[in-house]
Amino acid sequence: KIYTDARQKQWNLANELIAASARLNELLGTEKPDQKAVASAYRTLSDLRLKRLELGLDARAKVDAVLTKEQREQLRGWRSRGFGPWR
Repeated sequence: KIYTDARQKQWNLANELIAASARLNELLGTEKPDQKAVASAYRTLSDLRLKRLELGLDARAKVDAVLTKEQREQLRGWRSRGFGPWR
């Protein structure tokens, strides 16, 4: 359930990130980019990236909270080898 909820939030956020990135590229592609508009678009994109990080960290904390010490150690081992969510 934790993973499913986190994945849905990440997908929704991914769509926002794509739109924000497209907006920034659109602004940068003009002949004379408006510096304030570019800075604002960049800030929006940065805020979304931070939100994505925070969602991942929150999900990881929720998963860790329901696992036993042994399960957390096993999950850390998987993460270090590149398996599982929130690597």
